[in-house]
Amino acid sequence: MKISVATNWDDELIPIIDSINNQNPLYPVKEIFGSIQASPLGSGRSSAVLPSVSDDRATAHIKKAQDHGIQFNYLLNASCLGNREYDQSFRKKIFQYLDWISSLNVDIVTVTIPYLIDIIRANYPHLKINVSIVNHIGSIKKLKAFANMNVSRITLDFFKNRVFNFLKKAVELSDLELEILANDPCLLDCPNRYYHYNIVSHGSQATGEDRSGSFFFDYPFLNCTIRKLLDTSEIIKSPWIRPEDLKYYDETGIEWLKLSGRFMHTAWLKRCMEAYARGTYEGNLYDIVDHETFRGLSRKFNTSAVNFDLMGDDIAKIEEFSIFVDNKKLNGFMEYFLLNGDKCNLNCYRCSYCESVAKKVVSIDSNQREDVRGILERASKILVSSEGYNAYEVSLKESWRKSVSG
Repeated sequence: MKISVATNWDDELIPIIDSINNQNPLYPVKEIFGSIQASPLGSGRSSAVLPSVSDDRATAHIKKAQDHGIQFNYLLNASCLGNREYDQSFRKKIFQYLDWISSLNVDIVTVTIPYLIDIIRANYPHLKINVSIVNHIGSIKKLKAFANMNVSRITLDFFKNRVFNFLKKAVELSDLELEILANDPCLLDCPNRYYHYNIVSHGSQATGEDRSGSFFFDYPFLNCTIRKLLDTSEIIKSPWIRPEDLKYYDETGIEWLKLSGRFMHTAWLKRCMEAYARGTYEGNLYDIVDHETFRGLSRKFNTSAVNFDLMGDDIAKIEEFSIFVDNKKLNGFMEYFLLNGDKCNLNCYRCSYCESVAKKVVSIDSNQREDVRGILERASKILVSSEGYNAYEVSLKESWRKSVSG
C-alpha cells in the first residue's frame, strides 16, 4: 500500500518525503495532492483554509515533486458548479483551466462530478482520473458504475472504512486502483456531509475576475463539533484509521492510503506522514487527524476568517482547547470491526462498543469542554436567527474577503 498525502505547496515537503522513503517504511509516500486556492472549478476545500500559491509556484512545486519520483494528483473534486457548467461563457473558463492543468503534466486528477469526468475523457484522454471520495462510493453497484467511466482509481466511501466485507469485495471485483482516506475526523454518517461539500466547493470557486471564491461559512463544522462535545463516543465512531491498523487494509489489497491536511503546516504533515509510513504512533491520535481539533484554528482560517466574528474574544479559549485520544490504548480496537463491521450501519444505536472505548481513551478537560460548547452553540444560534445573523452579515463578508486576499 502506498501513501498519497496533501501538499501545502511548501517545497520543504519534498526532501521530507525523500527522507521518509529512504528509511524503508512499511508504506512509502508515492504521491502528493492539492489544488490552487481558488479556480473556476474549485475543489473540496474552501479558499479560506487553503494556502495562497501562484500558478508559477504551483507549477514549480509539481515539477520538483515529479523530479524526485513523487506523483502529483491535481484536485478537481468540487461537488457542485452551480449549473454554470452549462453556460457557454463559463464553459470557456472550464476548458481554459483544464488546458492549464493539462500543461502541468500531472500524473492524475481527482474528479467528483460525472459530467466533468466525461468532459475530461472526451477532450483530455491522456489525463488519468481518480474518482473522488466526495462521491461516497460505498456499494459494488456504484463502484462498477464509475469504473465503467474509464477511470484509473476510485477513492472509496470514508464511511465504509470499517466494513471489511465491502472493502474485500470491492478489491475482488475491481481491476482499478482503490484508495481509502485514513485521517478524517468527520462524524460517522454525518447528516451535514453532502451540504458541507457543497459549501466548501463553492467557497473555492472564483467568480468572474474575482479569484477569492464565493462567500463561505463553515456552519456544519460548528454543529458537528458540538455533537462531539456532547457525546465523546462520536469521536471513536468516526471511521479514521490508526497507523497500527493499516496492516488489515493492506491485506485486503487496497493500493492507496490518502492522508488529508492541505491547510496544515509542514511540521504537522511530516509528523502525520512518518506515523503512517512507519505504521505506528505514540501519543494523541488527534495530533495526526486532519483539523487537529482547534489548535491553530485562526491560522488555518487565515487569521481573519469569518467564524471568528461570531466568537469575538472567545477565540483564545477555543484555540487552547484540545481533545486527547490515547492511541496506544486503542491497541486491539480494530479487531471488533473485523468481526462486526457490517453491523455498524444497522445496529449502531444498540451497540455500546464505541461508548466503552471512549471512556477509556478520550480525555477532555470538563470545564474547557463546557466553555467551548457554549461558545459554539451561541455562534450556531446566531446563524439560524434572522435578527442575529442580520447584524453580522456585513462584517462576515468583509472579513471573508480579507481572509482570502492576503
